[in-house]
Amino acid sequence: MLASANVRELHAAAGRNALYVRQGRAAAQAEADRVRALLARDAALARGYHTLLGGKWNHMMSETKFGYRIWQTPPIEAAPPVADVRPSPGADPGLAIEGSEMGWPMWGAPTPVLPPLDFFGEPSRWIEVFNRGMRPFMYSVVSDRPWLRITPSRGTVEVQQRFEIMADWSHVPAGETRAMVRIETDAGRAFVVELPVVNRRAEVASRPGLFVEGDGHVSIEAPHFTRAVNGGGVRWEVLPDHGRGLGGVMPVPVTAAEVQPGPGTPHLEYDLHLFTAGEVRMELHFAPSLDFQGGEGLRFAVSLDDEAPRILKLGTGETLQTWEQSVAASVRKVVSRHVVGAPGVHTLKFWMVTPGVVLQKIVVDAGGVRPSYLGPPESRRIDD
Repeated sequence: MLASANVRELHAAAGRNALYVRQGRAAAQAEADRVRALLARDAALARGYHTLLGGKWNHMMSETKFGYRIWQTPPIEAAPPVADVRPSPGADPGLAIEGSEMGWPMWGAPTPVLPPLDFFGEPSRWIEVFNRGMRPFMYSVVSDRPWLRITPSRGTVEVQQRFEIMADWSHVPAGETRAMVRIETDAGRAFVVELPVVNRRAEVASRPGLFVEGDGHVSIEAPHFTRAVNGGGVRWEVLPDHGRGLGGVMPVPVTAAEVQPGPGTPHLEYDLHLFTAGEVRMELHFAPSLDFQGGEGLRFAVSLDDEAPRILKLGTGETLQTWEQSVAASVRKVVSRHVVGAPGVHTLKFWMVTPGVVLQKIVVDAGGVRPSYLGPPESRRIDD
């Protein structure tokens, strides 16, 4: 466990080094030094393991751990490349914001704009002030909206400092508002960051268990269905902690016959409130599997409100590349597009077609989903 955690920490430090170099942070050097220290620690952990019980498990930890580009063992073990930096001798303030890999100031950089602070989205947004130099500087942060709460609002930056921005929602106007956040420093540089604020809670009915669109999407963990409809000897079973999130849901028994989805057949229902009308992109996450049943392979169906169920294939054997992706990421993703007629409450339905399909997560993208490995965290639900 120690060696596995060490490998992951090393890769994370290498990734931060690359990001900080792009942003122009002096902190990039500390991450480069950390990669080298963790590489040395990896060797020390292996040596220590090989001496246990008089060398009973000698060479067990000699397997190459770094330098892979494909599954084949590389000819030499090589840690991820890192860059050394030379900070300027004085104080040199820089800025980074949530949702962007850019650093400010930078030639050609647009005005920094944070992702929206949404009542039904993430509770806060962050900004980081960092140093491109070697001398510390002082900073202070103010906003043109008195209902924004910034913590910490002032301080000294030696390497870098993150501060969180939250809203006192009892005073935020309904609808969409633009706030400006200004960061002053004593090093002769100031920054202005734009923050969209969205407060639509008055538009949502008090309906227990209702998922609500926030930040332009609805993200749902599969076990949090509103209703499970069983039938024909088939029931829905929750698999706690299955997969990459809260768990999975599957129809059982696994020997059940194929079903043509329609009224009264097994399906799951998820109630959600959408503020966006028009086309939405629905991304469904499944446990990776093989088409062990033959025929047309593993299938399911989805629908929105009263539209006819749309049968889709899990696509387990499309190409070698998609198989490799599903194995590496431990997930199979299938996309379906639907049209939302009007804002308001809608019901998403997931239908059984073949057994052996394990649903883990649903993401309804109304235009606000940003790239991430696991997808957005689960959206807010109206309290039960």
